Amino acid sequence: MKFRLAKDFFLAQRTDKHLEIYEEGKEAEFFSSSEECADKIRFYLKNEDARQKIAEAGYQRCIQSEYSLHHRLSKALEKVKLLQKC
Repeated sequence: MKFRLAKDFFLAQRTDKHLEIYEEGKEAEFFSSSEECADKIRFYLKNEDARQKIAEAGYQRCIQSEYSLHHRLSKALEKVKLLQKC
């Protein structure tokens, strides 16, 4: 999720995993064909405000969902501490 924490626009192949994580058209954009990809690239290159809005919403999703490296490392360290007590 590094790219999302940098507030970058996310355009990727439509997969079940992507659709599980992000709301399409609001937090990310997806495509199923090269034609759809090209259409979305053209659209978002001409519509910077829409692109930035999606990038910001995707960033907020990552923050709220605790995808950050800091959060994940904190959770891992908590588990290590628990294992040390055993």
